[in-house]
Amino acid sequence: EMDLPPAITLVAQTLMTLDKKTIVVTAVVTAEIVDIKRALLSVEGVDHAMEDVCYGCVARVITDRTLDELLDDVDNVRESCLEYMNVTGSKYGLSFTNVQFADLATIKTLRLMLNKQKQPKEEISTND
Repeated sequence: EMDLPPAITLVAQTLMTLDKKTIVVTAVVTAEIVDIKRALLSVEGVDHAMEDVCYGCVARVITDRTLDELLDDVDNVRESCLEYMNVTGSKYGLSFTNVQFADLATIKTLRLMLNKQKQPKEEISTND
């Protein structure tokens, strides 16, 4: 019996949108094996195949859109990712049920957020 996690965490991918904006994407994908025979016979390492399908499909959807298209309709982006994942994954006996983006930000925005987290908290002076 294969025991795979129900959720696949995709670590940060740096991708370029159709309008040449560099963004960072992280996501959590829910998947399952629906045809164990196909999964075992078609690939070596089903868990790696699941990840590969996820990364490839997310990259395809992101790079086919402009930044505005991505940010304006995240639900459509999620649905497109799921559609591509299920078409690709069906060859390997896999089914994908959900994609949740944890991060979808430009590199500049991400750097600003990280720098803010690293800055020391300002001390409050009571000597005024």
